[in-house]
Amino acid sequence: MIMGIGRASLRRLLASGDSQVRLNAAVRLAYLGFSDGVSELVRGLSHPEAAIRLVQVPEALGLLGDLGISRARALVSEPGPARLGAARTLARAGEPAGVGAAIIGALSDPDPVTRDDAACLAGELGQAVADVYGALAESEEPHALTASVAVGGARALGAVTRSLASASDPVRPLRALAGLGAVARASRPAVAAVLRDSAATLRARLTAAYTLIRIDDDGDAVADVLLGELTDADRWLRIGLIRAFAQLSPHYPRLPERSVMWPEWEERLTFSALTATVSTRAEAVVAKITEQLRDDDSEIRRNAALALAFHGRPVHGAEIEPGLVHEVATLVTRAPRVASDPTRWPWGLHMVRPEIDLDEIASACERQWSAADGGDLDYALDVPKWQFLHYLVERHGLLLHGSQVPGIDVLEPRSRSWGGGHVSGQPGVFAVDHALFAMYFGIIDKARVPNLSNEISWERRPDGRLERCFVLSANGVALADRPFCDATIYVLPPDTFRRRGELTSVVPVRPLARIAINPADFPLLDRLWGSDLGPLAHQFGDRYPFLRDVGAWPTKTLDG
Repeated sequence: MIMGIGRASLRRLLASGDSQVRLNAAVRLAYLGFSDGVSELVRGLSHPEAAIRLVQVPEALGLLGDLGISRARALVSEPGPARLGAARTLARAGEPAGVGAAIIGALSDPDPVTRDDAACLAGELGQAVADVYGALAESEEPHALTASVAVGGARALGAVTRSLASASDPVRPLRALAGLGAVARASRPAVAAVLRDSAATLRARLTAAYTLIRIDDDGDAVADVLLGELTDADRWLRIGLIRAFAQLSPHYPRLPERSVMWPEWEERLTFSALTATVSTRAEAVVAKITEQLRDDDSEIRRNAALALAFHGRPVHGAEIEPGLVHEVATLVTRAPRVASDPTRWPWGLHMVRPEIDLDEIASACERQWSAADGGDLDYALDVPKWQFLHYLVERHGLLLHGSQVPGIDVLEPRSRSWGGGHVSGQPGVFAVDHALFAMYFGIIDKARVPNLSNEISWERRPDGRLERCFVLSANGVALADRPFCDATIYVLPPDTFRRRGELTSVVPVRPLARIAINPADFPLLDRLWGSDLGPLAHQFGDRYPFLRDVGAWPTKTLDG
């Protein structure tokens, strides 16, 4: 509705009784270059969602030029939730005056969310707000430690090492040490102790492994630490350590690693350039990884093939040792020259919708759908719920939204969890035209998973036919803890939805029905991928095209 109409219609929506609709209209007007909604944007700087008040609204104000900047100047020194968004608006426009003071003031705000937002803004701006370092050093907010590294560099070393020694959860101080790089080399024993601690969480132990590679330039010493843990590691830790070995290779790019996780500034910091490279212990590393090719677990074998490829077997993909052909071929989905044997085509990597005969279930589904009244649907079919939902999408043209919140009568527009952007960052009600996608978004407990990753594509089967395939994944480390929960699928009318990156309605939507599901209703639960959006995720490209698809952890459960 909003995304396909002009200025006059958007101006009328500024008079809506729904504050979110008014803000959506104001944002869209700003994207179109109109300032009619500037007052709504100013109010949006106090929006309860951080991704809106700190990302989207400042961006929209900036698009209004002097008018938007002048409104931000008037707010940046005023106490309250709006000043951080105003400060970010000014920082994006290259006006540093007042930004540091706003951050310092917000770091002492009574609201813990505002305090942490201030730390995040400081981390994003880094050394440009060096005057906030003292206030950051005294802060105990979740992002304050890594922000102090971004702002103060080596000055933060003492605070970070003390935090590692005292923290009940060592992940954040470990990430801060990784951001310091070689400056933190003396912390190697403490970091290695976390890796060796069998009582530590998987996330903590793998963060320690990745931190070692970034703070210690003695790659052989780091390799020995990793080798010491590989033998007795469980499946998930072993996969992570094998991937760490890939980063020790001299062929691995010595570049800062990009990440699409949020907040981006923290990921850029903690995935800083690697320092460790294995040399004299290279053969021992290769031998140990080669042992993993004989493991019964196909995912361990595939990760081992990945690591060996970086260690020169193959380096450029021109030659593949006979023992690695099958494993490397299993990694590849876009290199027919490598996987030339159709019997070894990596079709098993693709996720495809299980077969379903819609005509066979049509009468039962229609009877069930006739009972829909906008509330909870009393599901009485023997047909699996995913098939019923698929039927509604295919035969009725309806859309689906998965949520852990039951009993919603009207879905209100909300921001993307990562915020920002002219398209998919638009606050809205998000939906999909795919039953399995909706269920996936519903059953993943997002409080336990830092990121999700998914895509739909058309891929060519070994017999030449094109088929709609998809990848559904969650953070690889979090997936080890089986982060699943009960959920509700909201069946939605398509009228107000437009595809702008995602199917989005920027006005409220009243569901046609609500259907309760649990993880067991999802037919591909053990086919989910574990995604690795930091280390290794962006290092393939043109150099290693045959390994590009291994940016995601291949940690789903397979039979082979």
